[in-house]
Amino acid sequence: MKYDYFYGKVELEPFSYYSLPRVFFEKEKYMDMSTEAKILYSILLDKINLSEEKGWIDENGNPYIVCTINEVKEHIGWGKTKAINILNELERKYFLIKRKCRGLGKPNIIYVKNIIENNEE
Repeated sequence: MKYDYFYGKVELEPFSYYSLPRVFFEKEKYMDMSTEAKILYSILLDKINLSEEKGWIDENGNPYIVCTINEVKEHIGWGKTKAINILNELERKYFLIKRKCRGLGKPNIIYVKNIIENNEE
């Protein structure tokens, strides 16, 4: 397959992008973070932007997303164990998400934390 070159900003506009926070590469505390965790955080961050229009706001005014393990697997192409491990890394090691269990048979709610506020120490 042959691809042409990009010839300016206008040609890039039709593409959708995930925002990968620069802080992951600038702050020492994130240097050991897996690439997979950085990518998943970016995907979850993108999803949180849709929370308001879907009405996914809790009683405290905090936006959340509903994203099952299967959805994580589909987005990234990982197996179940890897998806769980990467979610655990984001939640337990870096504190960048918080999962709230809603009960049997219902998917967890995921709060995506603001990485900027987490870096101000």
